[in-house]
Amino acid sequence: MFFGLDVGQARDPAALAGVVPDGERWHARHLERLPLGTSYAAMVARAASLAPASLSIDATGVGRAVHEMAVLAGLPALGVTITGGRTARQISGNALAIPKVLLFRPLMAALSGRRIAVPGELPGAGALAGEMMDFTSNGGRIDVRGRGHHGDLVTALALAMAGASLHAGKGFAAARWSAGTLPGQEAAH
Repeated sequence: MFFGLDVGQARDPAALAGVVPDGERWHARHLERLPLGTSYAAMVARAASLAPASLSIDATGVGRAVHEMAVLAGLPALGVTITGGRTARQISGNALAIPKVLLFRPLMAALSGRRIAVPGELPGAGALAGEMMDFTSNGGRIDVRGRGHHGDLVTALALAMAGASLHAGKGFAAARWSAGTLPGQEAAH
């Protein structure tokens, strides 16, 4: 299973999402919002306990330290710094800078094409559904924050999908993440 970790702590909860790709379809298998105040070490320990095939971590801001901790713990971790702009770039062997619009585009395509399955009985499914209802894209701008949430589950899900796509060879080279060629969307172009 491929996991995404949206790092939070004091005002914004951290979230873990796990997906399993199946051809052009995605299956959410794990959704978890960690309690406010969860330490970074506890986030890494929780992710490690899930034995991820890969763990994509929002390495923006303090997430960079969490990514470094995950790497030191031996996890197959990819640091994803979420940026503006339209072109992704590789920062190091296990870190990328990816514009928000590119990170979320595969999730948006899966949602609009009804190619993502989230079982209603999955813990966190209701919270994710609420976040997805507030998820908007307008003229290349992505907004995942809404009433009473910070878009943590939807961000973790987008990170998990990105990690799975990269692992499958659908765009590990940052150049393939430029506008027009995205993980999970190669068939559309």
